[in-house]
Amino acid sequence: MKSPSVQDEIKARLTQDFAPLVLEVADDSARHQGHREAGAGGASHFRIKLVCQAFAGRKPLERHQAVYQSLASFLQAGVHALQMELLSPEEWHARGGS
Repeated sequence: MKSPSVQDEIKARLTQDFAPLVLEVADDSARHQGHREAGAGGASHFRIKLVCQAFAGRKPLERHQAVYQSLASFLQAGVHALQMELLSPEEWHARGGS
């Protein structure tokens, strides 16, 4: 049986911790090949779109801190960079999300 990818594990952790309405996780590592921090095995750079009620009324910095805390073990194990779009449901709908 194939073990889950880092991308799948990140999705699972964010789902567990935030119960998102929208969650997209993309492995962007290929765009960073050759960078010192990219590493040879990939799975170092990710783009995350996360929409959840937990972000309602929270400042952007607080949202980022919550995600970094959730994914701390991944950051310690080789994930180098996270590009994040973190929205409350109200913000998501105001931007045309459905």
